[in-house]
Amino acid sequence: MKASFVRENTQIALCGLSCGLCPMHVDHYCPGCGGGLGNQVCKIARCSQTKANVSYCFECEHYPCDEYLGFNQSDSFISHLNHHDNLMRIKHEGFDVLNEEIRKKRFILDELLADFNDGRHKRFFCLVVNLLSLKDISEVMKSLSEYNDVDVKIKAKLAKERFMEIAYKQGLVLNLRK
Repeated sequence: MKASFVRENTQIALCGLSCGLCPMHVDHYCPGCGGGLGNQVCKIARCSQTKANVSYCFECEHYPCDEYLGFNQSDSFISHLNHHDNLMRIKHEGFDVLNEEIRKKRFILDELLADFNDGRHKRFFCLVVNLLSLKDISEVMKSLSEYNDVDVKIKAKLAKERFMEIAYKQGLVLNLRK
């Protein structure tokens, strides 16, 4: 991506993805949408640069266009299931509300990665914080607090089981697409 592609809010992408909760952002491989060098190639960003020059896709007169509706079909890294909902929240509540939620979720994600990751669950935990509500995530974390002195592999398994149970009840699949 061109170095000239710069946005003020790099926690929420043009399309509504929560960049701040993405494994690429967590691992410092990507600075987030419009964060300068290191951005992943994205046809939505190219569209904004060449056609619409908007901060968020919903600001474009053509939203939702074919580019927006079709870009998530090949996604396997982070789910796009909530990108439209995120954009509607920004439109109606402002981006400060969503940024604050992402900040709180990132704090929990950092805790999950530090205390519950056995080296095999980072992407799973990123999906969890992207797709589940802050309330649900917080409740699971509270229920896991009694397992502080347990082996990390057991903690990872317990955390995964509890998150999967909540997701299943909501009809969500917490697996990466292949």
